[in-house]
Order: sequence, then C-alpha cells, then structure tokens
Amino acid sequence: PGETQQSGAPAKLYKTNVIGTKSNYRGNSNVVSTGYTDYKGREVKFIPEAAADFKRMIVAMEADGIKFDSKFLTNVYRDEAEYMRLVKEGYTPASGGPHNHGLGFDCSSVGKDRIFNDWVRRRGGEFGFYPHDYHGTHGGHFEYTGVYK
Repeated sequence: PGETQQSGAPAKLYKTNVIGTKSNYRGNSNVVSTGYTDYKGREVKFIPEAAADFKRMIVAMEADGIKFDSKFLTNVYRDEAEYMRLVKEGYTPASGGPHNHGLGFDCSSVGKDRIFNDWVRRRGGEFGFYPHDYHGTHGGHFEYTGVYK
C-alpha cells in the first residue's frame, strides 16, 4: 500500500491500495459505493472514509433544502477502464490524480445545477471536501482531505 497526500486543506495521509499498470494508470482499488450515481449513472465511489463523509454531506445538504440530483455530478472515481476511455477520446486525465484514488469528484459549475457546487464550496469542508481550482480548471473540482476536529 502507498500513501496519497491531497491539497486544499491541512495535509492528511490515506492508506491506499495503489494499482500500477501498463497503461500508466495509478489508482486505488480500496473504494466503496456511496449508493449515489453521477449524471451518466456511474456509481459514486470513494475511499471508505470519504464515502461515509460524502453521504453525511448529502444528508446535510438536503436538510438545507437542496435535494441531491445525479446530474450535479459530472466525474467521479476512475478505474483503469474509465481512465483508458478518456485517453482514447483525446482527453488527458491525470494518470495518478485524485479521481483514480477515490478522493475527488467534479460537479457542474454553470447554470441552475451550480447550486450543488455553491453549497459544497460553502459547507463541504465540514465533511472533508474542498475545492481545488487550478489553472485551466472548470471550477467544479473537489478533493477529499478529511475532516479535522
């Protein structure tokens, strides 16, 4: 097992089952379903701690009056097959990025579906999810760094 450190909040290390393959994909097989899906019907998966905190986050969001909708999520966990599909379609996904390790998700940053993005920006840190806006980003990438008490 390797360790992955994420940015956006105080550093916290997560034990991961790092997978290395001929395709240059580096990822984590220690992911679990949250019971939610993204806009394409793909399971939303994270490392176990992030999955539990994501579910808690959705409950809190719904308590604030925003009903979760799969269309909010545009990109979630990437296994090697998803990584290779993106490469074949001409995209350049990070070979070892947070999506591959069950630590990242993307959500809509435009139109009426931006409501989820805005809520996670305001309150996601309470659940360990922080925006990670880097040069050239779409404004809807979040990474799990854990909950600090």
